[in-house]
Amino acid sequence: MTSTTDISQETLFQRAGGDPAFQAVMSRFFERIIADPELAPIFNRTNIERHARRTASFVAAATGGPKPWRGPDMAAAHAHLHATDAQFDRVAGHLVDTLEELAVPAAVADELLEIVGSLRSQIVSG
Repeated sequence: MTSTTDISQETLFQRAGGDPAFQAVMSRFFERIIADPELAPIFNRTNIERHARRTASFVAAATGGPKPWRGPDMAAAHAHLHATDAQFDRVAGHLVDTLEELAVPAAVADELLEIVGSLRSQIVSG
């Protein structure tokens, strides 16, 4: 009997392309953020390459990747930033643009954006 992978059983992590895809998206995403004069100051004391890698690891875990997230929860990680809804929306806009630029399939992008949107209450505190 030949086994085929049922796409409905694949995780978002798998459908998105796994670690290489998340690393590429997060690298480009943070390039956009630090080029944004309204958001760049938030990251002026951040090693962006390291932050992009850690964010990719978080997103990979949140989308069904094989490695569990071992870092801080989103509320703890963002509490000191006092992020506003406007900042969250601006960051989310950069993510949308990055996913479009990298030609991420719409269904995959929509599912990822839904996960990110669900984190708003943990990130926004200002």
